[in-house]
Amino acid sequence: MVTVVPTLAFMAGIYRLPREGGASSPRFKAYHAHVARVHGLAAYNPMAGPHALEAVDRLLALDAKTIAARAASETTERFAYAGPVTLAVVLCAPGAPLGRAAIA
Repeated sequence: MVTVVPTLAFMAGIYRLPREGGASSPRFKAYHAHVARVHGLAAYNPMAGPHALEAVDRLLALDAKTIAARAASETTERFAYAGPVTLAVVLCAPGAPLGRAAIA
């Protein structure tokens, strides 16, 4: 069974919050309050600029969650894998340090 967690929709909401104030900003506080509970969230930079929201909105418009689920389902069938698969669709913004990416 393939599960795709709704990280894109969640992060779109985070990216719409003000980021002024750094760690004291509404955006960072909302991210920090959820990062440990929302699968795959650690891979995001919550303080990214407007380009991040634009990228997330494009992925939502493409229905990236459904595309990822379909690809994972086809792959598990092809390799006869019957175990659970959990995916978190994330974006990699230019300039983001590669060390931030979390694989869960």
